[in-house]
Amino acid sequence: MRTENTMRNALVGMSAQIILILFGFISRRIFVDTLGLELLGINASLTSIISMLSLAELGIGTAIVCNLYRPIAEDNKAAIISLIQLYGKLYRIIAAIVLSLGLIITPFLQFIIEEDITAVYLSVIFFLFLLDVIISYLYASKRAIIMADQKNYIITLTHGVVGIAMNIAQITILLITENFILFLVIKVTCRLIENLVIAHIANKKYPFIVTKQKYSVEPATRKNIVGNVKALALHYIGIYLINGTDMLIITKFLGAVTSGIYANYLLITTVLREVLTQFSVSPVASFGDLIAHNEKERLISAFHKVMFVAFVLSNFSAVSLFVLFNPFITLWIGSDALLSQSVVAIIVLNFYVVVLSEPLGSLRSSAGLFRPDRYLHLFLAALNLVISILFVKYIGIIGVFIGTLLCLCIKEITVLPLIVYRMLLNISVWQYYKKFFSYFLVTIVSVAITWGLSLLLTLDSLFISFILKMLLCLVVPNAIVILLFRKTANYQYLVTLLKRYLGRFKGKFAK
Repeated sequence: MRTENTMRNALVGMSAQIILILFGFISRRIFVDTLGLELLGINASLTSIISMLSLAELGIGTAIVCNLYRPIAEDNKAAIISLIQLYGKLYRIIAAIVLSLGLIITPFLQFIIEEDITAVYLSVIFFLFLLDVIISYLYASKRAIIMADQKNYIITLTHGVVGIAMNIAQITILLITENFILFLVIKVTCRLIENLVIAHIANKKYPFIVTKQKYSVEPATRKNIVGNVKALALHYIGIYLINGTDMLIITKFLGAVTSGIYANYLLITTVLREVLTQFSVSPVASFGDLIAHNEKERLISAFHKVMFVAFVLSNFSAVSLFVLFNPFITLWIGSDALLSQSVVAIIVLNFYVVVLSEPLGSLRSSAGLFRPDRYLHLFLAALNLVISILFVKYIGIIGVFIGTLLCLCIKEITVLPLIVYRMLLNISVWQYYKKFFSYFLVTIVSVAITWGLSLLLTLDSLFISFILKMLLCLVVPNAIVILLFRKTANYQYLVTLLKRYLGRFKGKFAK
């Protein structure tokens, strides 16, 4: 049942994300054509500011969801209700805090975004950004029980359907009015509809949570939540300062146009990561269930299988991004919106490290192991900020990403494996390092071979050249994986799963 839920969550998530990606690319191209790169850069900068305000969430949702796995496994309705009620109460407080902080910093936005835009217009745009995130907070508790019950495909499917409708409406508004405010109004409206639908589904599927009776969380559980929230607060602040400040630094030192150009690359890596991590995030509830039942051997086996899937996907994606990034941007936006191949290389490397490490992060989240490295994130945040600001002055945009890469190497490759393997799995961490670096070596070889062959396919026709390079990326990295791993248990498991679900879809189609 766990495997069924994991694969269903992953496949539904990937399918929905692929469709949204297609609409997102169309929407982004029309956005650039109608509103320009400058406004795109401002949009990206405001998103970073909202991410900063969202630090008020402090990881409360993650801390509470970790404690939902056992009550759900034991069908302890009283414990479930108490956690959901606590979740809802805390998120209403968070929504009020985020709104207040947003209103406080609104008058100072023009000191951050030094572009030719009126203060009133900027304030209206920012308020719509605020409203978007606050709506999500008000309905967060309904999502929590669905996710903890391994039914994340419900949320993903709802998000996909509403997202498609939103993109169609936004594209229409841009073509007719070229009005950014109406563009954002549609986004906020669709966010509200999506959350109302999910809340309705949660109430119908788990009717026992709809009660006026007040339940109290057990003292031991409350103590665990408080401890995890304190640790997660440091995690979230650190992660934001590592990842969320890049766009603000680029805007401040290199201008909104440069940040707008980078925003296109960021969009592609972000949506691709969202697609790929469906296979890494979907098992979180299943990992949590195995931990709740103390099935250590099955947990280790499941983790290594998920890690192999993450490698296959990240290997293919890294090769494709390195080879196709600039050709795609040229066809999509134009040659004026390109970054150098060296910048592309470090963007892809950061992307690869994050995606390949996602299963490890999912396992840590399932177990609630947030305290051991809580102070590390503050050190990494300071390190990243200093390196990024120092390097951007001398070597430009690539300097911003060098700081991020260094922090990822320390956090994802060095420290996190030590925590999970020693404190949760109780096995040698060298098992992880051997897998990670062998996978990384395969990816380096795959990139080198595919890039070398792609240089032979540069033709006068950009479109035909892109198609040929895309086919090359489809064949070469996957052929290397098959050649090297076809006899391993993890590969055979992946093939078995794919055959099972392809057969299932074929059977449904035949009916």
